[in-house]
Amino acid sequence: MTKEQLHSHLEDYEEEILLADGFEDAYMGIGRQFTKPPFAVYDRAKCIEILSSEMSEEEAEEYFQYNVEGAWVGENTPVFIEPLKLNKELEKLEDTKAYKLGFKNGLEEGFEDNPFEKDIERISYSKGYDEGVSEYSRWI
Repeated sequence: MTKEQLHSHLEDYEEEILLADGFEDAYMGIGRQFTKPPFAVYDRAKCIEILSSEMSEEEAEEYFQYNVEGAWVGENTPVFIEPLKLNKELEKLEDTKAYKLGFKNGLEEGFEDNPFEKDIERISYSKGYDEGVSEYSRWI
């Protein structure tokens, strides 16, 4: 996402939303808390990845912690989150009854009454089509 696209996205907000310069590609959206102003939300790992293009990963982590994550600029200071990784959730499912009933190999006998189908569907749709998800979600 470019700076222009990001600023265009934020035009609809009446409140000032502070952004972290240089981390446009790590921007995830807007966060809110009751009685507090909205704030920008960034993917922490993606921020480190962006910094790592100009320094070592260890230096990027240290720089990020001190200069970015550690900077307080008021109530609407941006937030840096560590999103849940979809592949880890899918790995957990591999040990479930759903997987053993044939989820890996498509619609097989017993799968249509799968008690875990809603969990699998929730993960597939709430997290998007990350690496490996299309293989799993095409059977839903």
